[in-house]
Formats: sequence, C-alpha cells, structure tokens
Amino acid sequence: MPVISEVIGLSGLALEVCLVWRIVLARLVSKYPYFSFYLACVVLRTIGLPAVQWYWVERARPDVYAAYYWNTETAGVLLRCLVVWELFRHTFPSGSVLRRIVSRAFSFIALALLVFILGALWSYQSYARSGSMNLTLDRSFGFAQSILLLTILLMGRHYGVQLGRNLWGVGVAFGAWMSMSTVNYAMLDLTGSFFPYWQFIRPLSFLGLLVAWNWALWRVSSTPYVAEDALPLGARDIWIESWNRTLTSIRKVKPQ
Repeated sequence: MPVISEVIGLSGLALEVCLVWRIVLARLVSKYPYFSFYLACVVLRTIGLPAVQWYWVERARPDVYAAYYWNTETAGVLLRCLVVWELFRHTFPSGSVLRRIVSRAFSFIALALLVFILGALWSYQSYARSGSMNLTLDRSFGFAQSILLLTILLMGRHYGVQLGRNLWGVGVAFGAWMSMSTVNYAMLDLTGSFFPYWQFIRPLSFLGLLVAWNWALWRVSSTPYVAEDALPLGARDIWIESWNRTLTSIRKVKPQ
C-alpha cells in the first residue's frame, strides 16, 4: 500500500512538472494567468505534503500532517474557481456582445449555486453525517463548479464559440474530475466502508486529469472565436427576412 501511494505521488509530481514546463515553454502563462496560478499552487502543495510528512511528523504533533492536508485541500477547493473563471473569460471575452448576452443568465446560475453552497455548509444534517466540514465544502463546491463549467461549455457551443484544443481539453477534463470527486465524497458520506477505495480513486482520477491537461496543452491552439456569428442556427435568416419586410413596408408608404 505505501509503495503504491508513493508511485502515485511521484507520477503526479512528474506530470505536474511536465505540465508547468510545457506552459512556460509555450509562453502560456500570460495567456492563461489564472489557470497557471492554480497549477502553481497545486505543485507547491504536492511538494509540501511529503515534506511535512517526512520532516514535521517526527518533530511535532501527529495531527500536523492531517491539518496541513485538509487546510490546503480546502484552499484548493476555493482556488478551483480560478479555472472556471479562466474558461469563462476566454469563451466570452470582456466587452464582447456574447459577454453581454450571457452575463445575466450566468450570474443568476452562479447566485443560485452560491445559495445552494451556503445552505449545504450551514446544514446541520450535512455536517453531522459527513463528520467533516472539509468534505462538505469539497462536495458542495465541486458540484457547483461542475455545473458552472457545464453551463459555460453548453453556452459556448450554443453560440458557436470554437474553444480550441487548449480550453476545451482543460474544461472538459476539469469538469469530469470534479464530478467524479463529488461522487466519491458522496459515497464516502454514505458509507465509511468506501474509504479504502476513495484513497486510491481520488488520486488516480487526479492523475487522469493531469494526463488530459498535458495532452490538451501540449500543442498551442488558436484563441476562441465565434463561428460565423453568435446567433443561434436560423436566427440570422429570420432577422434578415424581417428586416427586408420592414424596408419594403417603408418604401410603400406614400409621403403626405
């Protein structure tokens, strides 16, 4: 068991370093600053976990490693919002017509999910059953962030936005991983017997996420653009026909 854990940990660190190297080499830090900052925090945490385990556990209280793990895990849950924002700001650039179209609907969905998160965090039943506010926080935020990512991808597809390999791969892989993580925490909440499986499913799923991110960012894709126009299919023809009718009616009007 410890050997498997070490292999998974070293594999994850290698994939993270490879991903950072690729982002720096391709000069994507300035293009995706929020995603890059999140990735940097993930790498620092990955390096810090064994450092705390090997150095501090023998010299401090036994719960130091557990406190460090869950505190950084909670910080990571909040930092995941940066990836969601990165995808949103590239899919719907600031000042664009699409941003004005989707902002109100997206804000309403985000507000509804925020209410859901607050309700879950303040629910005594939720906290009492999970036994840990960290699990409740991760499960609630993971669900909300997955919905937001799905909303961005669906809205972008609806309006014909071509995201490209980089953003599409990052968004789909991140949403799938958060959905799986939410399900894992829910199963752990339902039955404690799921814990041995959770210990390996979560890190293995994160390895899958890192592999997908390396694939998505290995080749730089173009900036997202709107295919032809931002109107739904058929809306442009209807608008043109209505405009032509208006012009025809104006021409038929005889001056007094």
